[in-house]
Amino acid sequence: MINKISLLGGLLIFAASSSAANFTQFQATASSSPSKVAQVSDVQCQGQVPQQVVAILGDYRLAKQSDFVASIRNLKLNYSPKEKFTCSIFTADFNQDGLKDYAMLLVNKKNSNFRFQMALNKGKSKFNSAIVKDYKRITKPSEGVIYTSMSFKPAKSPGLALRDYSPLKQGTAERKQYEAKPAISLWKSPLQTKNGVPQNLDVSTLGYCSEAFYLVDGKQKTFVVCD
Repeated sequence: MINKISLLGGLLIFAASSSAANFTQFQATASSSPSKVAQVSDVQCQGQVPQQVVAILGDYRLAKQSDFVASIRNLKLNYSPKEKFTCSIFTADFNQDGLKDYAMLLVNKKNSNFRFQMALNKGKSKFNSAIVKDYKRITKPSEGVIYTSMSFKPAKSPGLALRDYSPLKQGTAERKQYEAKPAISLWKSPLQTKNGVPQNLDVSTLGYCSEAFYLVDGKQKTFVVCD
């Protein structure tokens, strides 16, 4: 089981500790220049957060490469040398309303805990927080704190549904919905402590399972697959 790191190449397996996460949904709206539509630039993997989104992040900032634990920062796949595992920001129309939204990995500026968060574009320079998942750091900030890796699945692609043990079976409505939507995947370690954090930081366990996040009719959907 632990040696199946080769799964990382073809399907971009990504996951994170669910027990450690305090998973919540809430509404937080920020506004500036209300007469204008909220414009977002295309950023995939790394980039900057516009001020309209920064306004709803509170004590959090966008993660940098140095914020990831060393095992993730140093990961290189021989068969996919350009593949990146330290992505912190993606744009897509996640709720498919015609406006581009943000998915981000963020670090708390005060305690260095981290989170996954989506910011939905409501137009007129307004963004709402739609999905937030919090994680506890288990390392010193100077060593890097993020023990998950984030990837993006574009709409009309199978993503994690192709995994051998995916709970989304071929031909089901759930699988069709997932494949039709843009989605985010996060690494999820199957080996966790009583506190719900990874038992170790080896990438073969950190990335063994994957957790998908996507929206259907404005409602959050998620599933986990391990193989």
